[in-house]
Amino acid sequence: MISYDETYLYDAQRSLGAMFHHAINTLHIDADDFAWIFSRSDMGRSFMHGRPWVISGMSGVELANRILTDVGRIRTEDVPLNPTISITPEYWAGWMIAYFQWSCGIPFDRIFDRVPFSEMISMYHPYHEMDIINSSEEIQRRYDERGEQSRLKTVREARGFSQSELSRKADVSLRSIQLYEQKVNDIDKAQAGTVYRLARALGCDVDTILENPWS
Repeated sequence: MISYDETYLYDAQRSLGAMFHHAINTLHIDADDFAWIFSRSDMGRSFMHGRPWVISGMSGVELANRILTDVGRIRTEDVPLNPTISITPEYWAGWMIAYFQWSCGIPFDRIFDRVPFSEMISMYHPYHEMDIINSSEEIQRRYDERGEQSRLKTVREARGFSQSELSRKADVSLRSIQLYEQKVNDIDKAQAGTVYRLARALGCDVDTILENPWS
């Protein structure tokens, strides 16, 4: 299902490419944290629905700055005036995910829940040398394969940790991690210290591994 008119697709790709590059490489926001913030923001939802004033009316740098100042992650006075934008793996992943979301119509938050943005960045080699259809089909394959798996498992796999490695790094029992990932135990009801250690070991915000962080 196409999300919006193809006329805006080129602008959308350039904008998301620059947005992710700027947020990650200039403002030093964790890739998955920023993807999570973007996908749940008013700007992210407006982008997904093809609002011209967002897709074509704002640059990627302006989008990143607006989203991050709105949630208090950066201050307006700290934003670089003329950041350099280049074709980095982060830019490519943003450019690619704009195409994928446009072509399939799946909301950004659902995409990132199953295929973290950091994982998309790691696809730069060899996919940046291929037609965008190839990377889009690979994202779709991973998305379908993972179904409704837990967010903890998705992030853990994206970081390249086994369950045992995460258990040692976070000082959380292997069985607890298995039960959280199988959704037998509700990670949203886990002790705060447990969730904090898991998030710290994975290098992400606590909200990134909770199933319903806003409830």
